[in-house]
Amino acid sequence: MSTPIQPKADQLAIALAPHLGPAPTRTLKGVAKSLRRLARQLTNQQARQEKAAAKAALPTPKKQRNTLAGELLTALHPHLGLGKATGSEVPKKVTRTVKQLAAQLLKQRAKLVRQSAKAARKAAKKTPAAKGAATPAPARRATRPQPMTAARKPATAKVAAITRATHATKVSQEGVAK
Repeated sequence: MSTPIQPKADQLAIALAPHLGPAPTRTLKGVAKSLRRLARQLTNQQARQEKAAAKAALPTPKKQRNTLAGELLTALHPHLGLGKATGSEVPKKVTRTVKQLAAQLLKQRAKLVRQSAKAARKAAKKTPAAKGAATPAPARRATRPQPMTAARKPATAKVAAITRATHATKVSQEGVAK
């Protein structure tokens, strides 16, 4: 049984003990099974609630974009030439362009966050302390190439010699056949 479920099942058994009758030595099999099922359901419900609370805390992409667009419009307001006293609104074209800019900025931010997380993961993998190795492994020793001896001819010389020999035998066979 999973770890968070058993303690909850035990707590539920203790809470229900007065209702089960005069001090039973052990819980009935069917009651124990129902308690475990109830504990599992409670654990799942709590996990769903925590997940929903975490999701609600994060703003949606649209909300992020609109917030950033509002900040950008506030920063650009003096440059738009609109008077504060007139209360005129920003043209739709400018608003649309600012929203597109905000979307591009958010996309760029997300890309940078992904890249930095990826670099951090790679750095964590490369560190020897993370793997538990106290000292790095010694480097491999390079092997030196074998010297060319008179007995060892390069492959191209061998191929050329074989080609000459086969050509000579073909020529001599053709001469005999004629």
